[in-house]
Amino acid sequence: MNTNDIWLIAGLGNPEPKYDGTRHNAGFAALDYLAGKWGISVSKTKFQGLWGQGEVDGHKVVLLKPLTYMNLSGDSIGPLAGFFKIPADHVIVLCDDITQNPGKLRIRPSGSAGGHNGLKSIIARLGGENFPRIRIGVGAKPRPDYDLADWVLGKFPPEDAKAMADRYPDLEAAAKLIMDGKLVNSCLVLAGDLDGVDITTVEGLAGENGELHPLQKAFLKEGAVQCGYCSSGMILSAKALIDSGVPLTEESIREGLSGVICRCGTYPRTIAAVMDAAQTMRK
Repeated sequence: MNTNDIWLIAGLGNPEPKYDGTRHNAGFAALDYLAGKWGISVSKTKFQGLWGQGEVDGHKVVLLKPLTYMNLSGDSIGPLAGFFKIPADHVIVLCDDITQNPGKLRIRPSGSAGGHNGLKSIIARLGGENFPRIRIGVGAKPRPDYDLADWVLGKFPPEDAKAMADRYPDLEAAAKLIMDGKLVNSCLVLAGDLDGVDITTVEGLAGENGELHPLQKAFLKEGAVQCGYCSSGMILSAKALIDSGVPLTEESIREGLSGVICRCGTYPRTIAAVMDAAQTMRK
């Protein structure tokens, strides 16, 4: 393990038990999942938060739940990052997003707060916007006049809670992709989503017996994710290319998908995914 390769993953929320299960505590819930999956005890008390550290796939990782309340999250994250000498681009923030449907993941390598007060505080304390974040969809207000505070501090109905829990494995995969350096510039959606379309439910693409199609499996396996400039029809174009029987080489895949995939840096994983899926589809 590279001793200089250290990451801080912070899940945002409010600390009192009455906020458990609320939309604004989606970050806390996601961090609890990662802590359990990775065997990291988040129980140390310092830096105005609960934290713990461990190792994940060769990366040294510090998990943190700020106890400052949402709007002052940076007052916990900033000092802890400073203590461990963690640069801003190695700070991954997990937080709620009312612009996305429950369970939808929106991942960006940097960017503005987008009206999220927790992110505003972190930007202020880290001195800039250059830190990755995984925003977890919690659903929009049911009507424009609904009070925003009441909405984000309200608890999830059972169906939305399930939608959130079902995406935790994808969230874990996204965090690992970020730490592995596979989050390319401009990427907006990762780990199971393709340009806003969940690639596990692409219309016109279905596997056998309710299973995922080989292309879906391959794209998820390879982390062949696309940025916001890529067409959501890319995965169907990949299927058409494989079905055509054209000999598959790096050059033929680049040419066959040139109209629906940008040059944002995902080509190597896209090519690997198409080659992988073709082995199954062309048997």
